[in-house]
Amino acid sequence: MVNILYAHKDHPIEPLGPAYLTSSIARHGHKSKLLLTSRNIDKAVEEVSEEIKKERVDIFAQSIIFGSHHYAIELNKKIKERHPKVIGFLGGPAPTFTPELLERGFDVICRYEGEYPFLEFCDAIEKGDDVGNIANIWVKENLNLYHTKVRNTKNNLDIDTQGYRDESGYDPKRKRFVNATRNLVEDESLDELPFPDREFLYANQKYRNSPIKHFMHTRGCAFRCSYCFVHVMNAENTRKGKFVRRRKDESVAEEVKKVVDEYGAGNIYFQDDILGPAYKAEYAKRFSEVFSEIGVPMHGHVRFDLIADNPDTAKYLAKAGITGVHVAIESGDDEIRNKIHRRDMSLDDILKGAKYLRDNGIKMMTQNILGAPGETKEQMLKTLELNIAVKPAFASASIFQPYPGTTALEIAANQGVLPTRDQDELIDLFGLETFYNRSILVQDPEHKRWLEGFQKWFALAVANPQIYNSGVLERVINSYPEEKAAEKDLEHMYREHRAKADEELYGVKITDVVMEEN
Repeated sequence: MVNILYAHKDHPIEPLGPAYLTSSIARHGHKSKLLLTSRNIDKAVEEVSEEIKKERVDIFAQSIIFGSHHYAIELNKKIKERHPKVIGFLGGPAPTFTPELLERGFDVICRYEGEYPFLEFCDAIEKGDDVGNIANIWVKENLNLYHTKVRNTKNNLDIDTQGYRDESGYDPKRKRFVNATRNLVEDESLDELPFPDREFLYANQKYRNSPIKHFMHTRGCAFRCSYCFVHVMNAENTRKGKFVRRRKDESVAEEVKKVVDEYGAGNIYFQDDILGPAYKAEYAKRFSEVFSEIGVPMHGHVRFDLIADNPDTAKYLAKAGITGVHVAIESGDDEIRNKIHRRDMSLDDILKGAKYLRDNGIKMMTQNILGAPGETKEQMLKTLELNIAVKPAFASASIFQPYPGTTALEIAANQGVLPTRDQDELIDLFGLETFYNRSILVQDPEHKRWLEGFQKWFALAVANPQIYNSGVLERVINSYPEEKAAEKDLEHMYREHRAKADEELYGVKITDVVMEEN
């Protein structure tokens, strides 16, 4: 038996990835525990260290998105200093698309789907077998922790090429084992995976008592937005499986019913990139036939153009029980939306899709990106105006982030606004604070100051259009002081608005409001 401790920075959204891994490796008797750690890194180190002392922990694991990497790196570093015989393991989107995070003190990373690779890794650790040649897994050479065997040496040592990731073998320059990815889990194999381990999740009262329970209906995404890693994922997995892989509605319904019966739920939240049944009206119709008896409001992510394509799609989603959706606008300007963000979506799609959703009683949380390369103040105001026309329950706005590996980074570099092309320097530049509060692009200081102020007021201005129409918004942005008291006032207004909007979106009262630093 291998004993795994997962650390997850305290956050209201259930980490389904580790829960899938846990249920998969449990089939061979391996044990897992989830620890929600403090946002204060020093407290988190004490929490994790105490747990390691209590249990015979073999693997200390984290699963993160890019932006959370600084916390994960620091936590792993300090835990490894105290417990050098524990394997530091990193999974999730961040190491999948930025595998060089391995060099930030981790022993092992897993790229893409981890159910079968992690099971193989745990089995090999238990038996003392070779862990260096498992598809999807990259491993630093370390004879003190595990056994690795050089089966072949890599020819391609240029980490900036796709060929480096595609060629499995030992990298003698960096003393690590690099392994290509395996075929994606799809069709019957997807439905054969055990459900996420709810006991693992709900041992934590935050998740057990939450009125919102989380699920995955569909893996993958068919679109190519420049700011997202999906186009990288689809390119890397060409000929390894379908880009969009939908579970059978009956399987998902069985899982949902089981959780609702055992733990209760006021809302079912699907974490799919795009909710699978929303791709086509026929999928939504089948979904409604299976889910209409569940009787619990549901929430998912959709696209305006898919909804606009057929009015029946929204009708069937509503019949199934979908009462709220996340749906991205990103930009109200055609050029920014389609040439920079590559949304491939018309203004008519957005307005028509929004109308179909409203007509069927489906509430919206819109998502927007401000401050794209070359984006003017006037173009950003178009985004505000379009959100006002769409009438969402809540309008979220983030600041453009050209993450390593995305087309967005290449666009920023080509326009000469990227501060560096060095990946290590970029890894250091990005953080959770940049997503909502700061642009890393090289821009005119006055423009950047206006952008960052505009982002802070965006949601409130959409909810209260008179702030914008009266000219008050511009005056507030230009004169709003940066003192702590003023920032606290704005934060209080945001919290009140977000809490009210969340209750409208999900139909339940949420005490743990997702704030900007999350």
